[in-house]
Amino acid sequence: MPTHTVLPNASTWQRFVDLLDALITAVKLALGLVPMRYRINNRADLHRKIRRAIAAAGLFQWPLCILCISLLGFVLASGCSPTNTENNSVAKTPAQPVKKEVGAASCYGPGFHGKETANGETFDQKELTAAHPTLPMDTKAKITNLENGKKVEVRINDRGPFIGNRVIDLSKAAAKKLDMQKDGTTEVKIETKAVKTKPDPKTK
Repeated sequence: MPTHTVLPNASTWQRFVDLLDALITAVKLALGLVPMRYRINNRADLHRKIRRAIAAAGLFQWPLCILCISLLGFVLASGCSPTNTENNSVAKTPAQPVKKEVGAASCYGPGFHGKETANGETFDQKELTAAHPTLPMDTKAKITNLENGKKVEVRINDRGPFIGNRVIDLSKAAAKKLDMQKDGTTEVKIETKAVKTKPDPKTK
């Protein structure tokens, strides 16, 4: 009596292909042949491969399915771990250069309180703000009093000073933080980091 080979139906073949695809993907990931970026950005696709491998378990040997699922679970668990130096080098951003300037600082007079600043704000002597001739508006600047070492961080919201060799005009609150002498000037160091330049309202 002749024997006939029974070929698996289309559904069986599809499950076999799904299982084989999941196993190949797991091996590639385990050997580091797939970039870390793919692991992170394609988690949904990897999870789908796991589900297909589980569905194929009813037709094929459990040890093979367990191996495939274990490998995929391992690489998914380590997908966000900082073990890939290539990915880490991309994620790192270079430190912003610090600009330093040394010169004389003065304090706003009481007559400027409530007046409009160069960026359109209303000047408040109780806020930690300052005027500088060239720094972009909203720049955060760390001011150090070189006479006593005291420091304060201010936000640039005005232009000036325009007297002598002065490099910055501080609000009353900022001057108090630096323990500046009343109606006097002091030598300071200004440290700033690069920021996105905004249009100067007074230059439009």
